[in-house]
Amino acid sequence: MRSFLTLFLTFLISLFMEKKKTSHPTFLMYLESRATSLYEMRHYSSAKNLRCAANRFRAYLTTIGKRDISFKRLQPSIITNFEEWLKLQGVQRNASSSYMRSLHAAFNQGVKEITATDGTSPKNFIAFENPFAQAYCGVDKTDKRAIDKSYIRIIRQLDLRKNLTELYRYLGKRTRGKYFDWTLRQLELTRDLFIFSFCTRGMAFVDLAFLRKTDIRDGHIHYARHKTRQRIAVKIEPMMKAIIKRWQGEGAYLFPLLTEEKDPDTAYLQYQNKLNIYNRNLKTISQMIGDITLTSYVSRHSWASTAHAEKVPLSIICQSMGHTSERTTRIYLQELDGTELDRSNRKLLLAVFKNRRKY
Repeated sequence: MRSFLTLFLTFLISLFMEKKKTSHPTFLMYLESRATSLYEMRHYSSAKNLRCAANRFRAYLTTIGKRDISFKRLQPSIITNFEEWLKLQGVQRNASSSYMRSLHAAFNQGVKEITATDGTSPKNFIAFENPFAQAYCGVDKTDKRAIDKSYIRIIRQLDLRKNLTELYRYLGKRTRGKYFDWTLRQLELTRDLFIFSFCTRGMAFVDLAFLRKTDIRDGHIHYARHKTRQRIAVKIEPMMKAIIKRWQGEGAYLFPLLTEEKDPDTAYLQYQNKLNIYNRNLKTISQMIGDITLTSYVSRHSWASTAHAEKVPLSIICQSMGHTSERTTRIYLQELDGTELDRSNRKLLLAVFKNRRKY
C-alpha cells in the first residue's frame, strides 16, 4: 500500500513538474525578459523603449483590475482600450504609436519563442486575430526640426562669452570664476559639436560620441551608424579638421565625451548623460539667439533640408545620411514655405497663359 502511494505521489509530482516546465510566460513577464535580452545584446534604445511601453501597459492593466495577462487573453479590444487610455492620459499619438510598435514586436517574438518550445504552429497557438491589428503604429507629421542655413551661420559666429555674460548678469550670477569658465567651455564644445554634426552630413549625436581616433583614415571619418549599422565614410573638410584639432582628447575617443573604453554598458550610461547635457546647452544657445529651438536632432534635419534646397538628389541625400530607404529621408526634408509655392504657381500661370494680365 505504501509503495502504491509513493508511486502515485511520484506520478503527481512529475506531472506537476512537466506542466510547470511547459507553461508559458505571461505577457508582462515576457516583456521584462525580452527587454533584458535586448539590453544584453547591446540594443540599449530598443530595451529602454520596450520597458517604457511595458510600464505603461502595466499601469493600464491595474485600472481594469489585472496584474498581468496571458498571451492568449490579449484580445484586440484590450489593445484598443489601452490606446484610448493613453490618449486620456495626455500621451501624444506618435508616443502611443511608439509603444504599440514595441509591444507588437515583442508579442510577435514571444509567439515565435513559445511555439518553438511546445512544437505547435503559430496558427494553433494564437487562435484569434492579431491583437495589434487595429492599433495605430504609424508616424504623424510633426513640426519640422530643421532650421534655415542662415541660422547655421549665426550659430557658428555667435559670441558665446558675451551672451553668457549678459545671461548671468540677468540671472544675478557671477560672470567670472571657475564655474563661469567651465560653463562657457561646455557651450563652446556643444556649439562645435553641432556644427561638426552638420558638416558631417548630419551625423547623429550617438555616432559622434562614440567616434574613435582610429576611425580617421585617409582623410575620411569611417564609422557605422549605431541605429542601422550601415557603414559611412565622410571626407574631413577644413572646418571639421579645425574642430577635431580644438577638442581632440587623450583617450581613444575623438571628442571629450566618453571615457569608458571597455565596458559597453558604462559607456552607454555616459552617452545618455552627455546627451542630456548637450541638449541642455543647445537650449541655452537657442535662448541666446531668440527665435529657434535647438535639439540634438536639428543639425541632422537641417543638413537634409539644406541639401534638398540646394537641389541635391534625394538618392544622394538618402545615402549620405545612412538611411535604408528614401521614405525615411523624406521625413527629414523641410516643407516648402508659402513664398516658394506662390512663386512656383506664378511661374506656372505665366507659362500657361503667357499674358500677365489674363490671370
